[in-house]
Amino acid sequence: AQAMLEELQLLQQGKSVSRARTHRKRLRMAAVVSAVTAFCVLIAGLFWFVNYQTKPRILFQDDFSGAQLDTNWWTRGHMEYRHEDRFGKPRFQVDQAGGELVLQAKAEHEDGWSVQQRVWVDLKRDLREWSPCRIEIEMAGKVAEGCLAVTVVEDTDAPPPPDNEVHGAVLARLDGIYDQTNAWPVVRMRIDLLANAQAAIVYRDTNRLDEFDVVDLREFGRWGLRLFAFARTSRGLPSGEADFRIKEAVIFTRPGAEPVVGRIVETPSEVPVADAVVKNPRGRTLAKTRENGAFAVRVGKRDSPLAVEKPNYFVEAPLANPVEPFSTVRLRNLNPGPGAMIEAIPYGNLFVANIGFRGDALMVLVHDSDTNCSLRPLDLITRTVAPDLANFLELETGKDGLLSGFAECGDRLIGIKHWQGAVFDLTSGSPQWLTAITNHDGSPLSYPQGCTFDGEYLWFVENDVTNQRFGLCAFDLGRMSLWRRFTSLDRSISGLAWDSGRKQFWVSNTKGRVYGVSRQNLLRLGTVEMAQEGGSFAGSYTRLAWGLGYLWGLDQQNRRICKIKITD
Repeated sequence: AQAMLEELQLLQQGKSVSRARTHRKRLRMAAVVSAVTAFCVLIAGLFWFVNYQTKPRILFQDDFSGAQLDTNWWTRGHMEYRHEDRFGKPRFQVDQAGGELVLQAKAEHEDGWSVQQRVWVDLKRDLREWSPCRIEIEMAGKVAEGCLAVTVVEDTDAPPPPDNEVHGAVLARLDGIYDQTNAWPVVRMRIDLLANAQAAIVYRDTNRLDEFDVVDLREFGRWGLRLFAFARTSRGLPSGEADFRIKEAVIFTRPGAEPVVGRIVETPSEVPVADAVVKNPRGRTLAKTRENGAFAVRVGKRDSPLAVEKPNYFVEAPLANPVEPFSTVRLRNLNPGPGAMIEAIPYGNLFVANIGFRGDALMVLVHDSDTNCSLRPLDLITRTVAPDLANFLELETGKDGLLSGFAECGDRLIGIKHWQGAVFDLTSGSPQWLTAITNHDGSPLSYPQGCTFDGEYLWFVENDVTNQRFGLCAFDLGRMSLWRRFTSLDRSISGLAWDSGRKQFWVSNTKGRVYGVSRQNLLRLGTVEMAQEGGSFAGSYTRLAWGLGYLWGLDQQNRRICKIKITD
C-alpha cells in the first residue's frame, strides 16, 4: 500500500513510474557492488597481513658460494698449543670451496707432550638485536680426538678454552675419541631464539621437529653465534682431526607469539626427567618430556596456572602463576632406588682432583697450583670445604708431581701421582716419596688414578691410552711393587672405591656409568667385565669414595660432591 501510494503521487506530479523503478534497482545494485568490493579489499588486506606480517622474512643469508669468507659478516680465529719443546704439528684451515665453509683443525704428533689446535668463526652480530628470530644452519662434519660445536658466546673476542671444552651455551656438539672417527651427517639445524624467555629451542634436525632441546641464555648479555672445531693428540696416539663443513646459514624473523619453555629436572641431581607431563587448569596435556626434560608449550589466557605431574614424584618447584617465559621445574623422587643421588655439595672454584675418607672425615684433594696440592676436610653439616684451616694438609710435590689420589691404608695415609706413577707417604703431612710404580717388565706405569685400600692391597685405576692399558691394579705396600693387573674393556674407566660391607669395588667411567665389581670374582676370573656384580646405575662421577654407609661421587663437570644411595 505504501509503494502504491508513492507511485500515485509520482503520477499526480507528472513523473514516470517505470523510470523511478529503474533508478531504485540501480541504487540497490550499486550497494551490492560496494559491499562486494569492500569484502574483496578486506580479504586482500588479510591475505597481505598473513603473508607479510606472519610469514618469516630473511634477515641474513650466506650460502658460502663466494671465493672467500665474507668478512663483513664473519670473523675468524685460531689457537694452537704445543709444549715448550715445540713437539707436534698443529694445523688449521678456514676456507670456502664448493659452496661450503670449511673449518679444519688438525694435530699431528712427533714425540713428547700433547699438541692442540682450535679454529672458529663468529658471526659479527649480536643476535639479541634480531630476536625473536629463527636460525637454520645446514652442516656436516667428522671428528677424531676433538670436537665440533655450535655455541652462543657473550664475548666473541675471547678464544675458546683449552682442551675440548666449549665456551658458552652449547647448541650442538659432536665429540670424537682417539680410536674412532665420528661422523655428523648432513643435517639442517634450527635454532629459535626467544626474546621473552631469553632461551633457545634447538632442533638438531628440521626433519624431526618433535625432538628438541631448550638452552638457557639468561646469563648472557650478548648472543654471539660461534662455529668451532678442535683437535688434539699426544704421544702414542694417532693424529687428531676435526673437519666441519657448513653449507648455508640463514636467519629469519620469527613472527607470532612465543611459547613458554623450560626444563623438568630431578632434585638434587639436576638430571632431566623424562615422561613428565605439563597440563593446563582443565587437565589437558600440553606437553610430555623426552629424555632431556625439555618442554615448549603455547599458553592461552586460560592456561594459568600450569601444572607438572609425574607418578611417584613430588613437585618441589612448580611453574609460576602467571606463567613465566622460562622455568625450571624441580621434582623429588618419593621412592629413590639404589644409585639415586640424595645430596649434592658444591665446592665452588676449587680444583678438586679426588675425594676419600680418613677415619670418618671425608677429605678433598685440591690442586692449589702447578706444584702444590692440599687435603681438606669436607664439613657435611655446613656443606663447606675446610672451614678450619688448621685441618689442611699442605702437600708440595714439585712440577709434574701433583697427586691424583689418596687412601687411608691402616695407620698410614698413602698418595699416588698420575705422571709418572709413584707412591707417597702423606701421614706426616709432608709427602715422602716411597717408590715409583713400575710394570713387571720394569717400564713405568704412567696413569694411575682413583686409589682405594681393601685392607690388603692399594688398588687404583689404570687408564693408559698411549699403551692401550685399561683396568684395575693392585699394589703391594709391603713389597712396594705392583702385585697384579686386571684388564678391562672399559676405555673410559675412571673412579674406584672399596665397599667393605659387600666385599666389592665400585667403579665409575666418564661415560656416565657406575658398576659393582666383586673382589672374589676378580681374583678368580681375572678381568673386570667377568667380575661385575652388585648392580649398575647411571652417574657422571670421575672419582669415587666409600664411607659412612654411602657411596660418594666427584662430579667435576658440575663442581660438586654427591652422596649416593646404594641400599633400599
